[in-house]
Amino acid sequence: MPIFIYEAKDGPEKRIRGKVEAKTQDEAIEKLYNLGRVPIKISLQKVQKKAVDLGFKKKAHACIPRPRDITIFTQQISSLLKNGVPIMKSMSIISEQSTSSELKEILEGIGKDIKEGATLTDSLSKYPEVFPQLYISMVNAGESSGKLYHALGKIAAYRRKSEESLSKTRAAMVYPLLMGTVGVATIIFMLIFVMPRVTRLFGGLGQALPVPTKIVIAISSVLREHWFGVGIAVMLGIIIFRQFSRTEMKKKIVSFLSLHIPVVNKFTCMLEFARFSRTMEMMIKSGIPILTVLRLAAPTVQNGIIRTKLLQCSTKLEQGGSFGKGLEGSGIFPPFMVNLITVAEETGKFDEVFEEIADTYERESDAALKTLMSLMEPVMILVIGLIVGFVVIAMLLPIFEINFAVG
Repeated sequence: MPIFIYEAKDGPEKRIRGKVEAKTQDEAIEKLYNLGRVPIKISLQKVQKKAVDLGFKKKAHACIPRPRDITIFTQQISSLLKNGVPIMKSMSIISEQSTSSELKEILEGIGKDIKEGATLTDSLSKYPEVFPQLYISMVNAGESSGKLYHALGKIAAYRRKSEESLSKTRAAMVYPLLMGTVGVATIIFMLIFVMPRVTRLFGGLGQALPVPTKIVIAISSVLREHWFGVGIAVMLGIIIFRQFSRTEMKKKIVSFLSLHIPVVNKFTCMLEFARFSRTMEMMIKSGIPILTVLRLAAPTVQNGIIRTKLLQCSTKLEQGGSFGKGLEGSGIFPPFMVNLITVAEETGKFDEVFEEIADTYERESDAALKTLMSLMEPVMILVIGLIVGFVVIAMLLPIFEINFAVG
């Protein structure tokens, strides 16, 4: 990604110079504004050609550290700074103790930048794939207020909550996925190994087989005789699905369905409202202006429809309107959330309001997840039971017909 060299105002009198990675100059300017800086000069850094060593070129930052490693790093540096350890020494200590080679490389680069006079904010900005804009803005606010360790502690706590929420969701999905895998394996075993043995008995009956039996026999024959083609078709299906999952169309479909499927829609809304409110609360308490907070908090929402509505409401606020009224007119946000935000606009206590909203919806999202999982298990049992039952009945139907004919 291109690197732009800039000179900007940070406050009424302070001028700073640094570098920022961005695809275009306009994007670089927007990043500077998000950091609370007013650009004066900005230009693209010229790339100097270097001698090729044995024809190989190393790709910088090819590997990205795990999110968990970044959370641990954030908590560690916060603790070290809080106890008076200089930032350069803190970077060195964490780098030496880290078991992640990817994180070590990044920390060495950050330490080198800081040693040359760059701020931590400028150093982190060089790794946008590792440190999102929200993270960088929080660090910038901490550096500006002189309480960097406090800001880093808040980031670590926020990331831990997000990781815990994701972990709960994944853990809740383990049992249904295991049940589904066992069910599919059982059905395939019946079709490949059991059905052929039963089919031999049907050959000597000398009568037309029922339609369900013909369907099951046909599926069994395809799986046994054309297993290689079936395998290729499954692989192609997985590849196509993975490619489709990266498209905007997939995101739009998932966003729409997650807001319109009963039970799922409640969990989605509670989770997204909690995530947005917690982000707002954390950044407002760090002293970041409300308009900047809204621009940074809205992208943390995963559901595209909710995210778009939030961005529209933030635009209304920038134009002098009411954020609470905008939420009320969207038709998505509940009265509880709308009323509290409207009150916050009148009292100015946004941090307290968003903290209360986050606490409430985090509890409700946990309850909604339990409800969703408790319903998913019997639904999966029912679906798998119906499929297995269909196969068993298809195998037994010819025998029943013989009994009826003899009787």
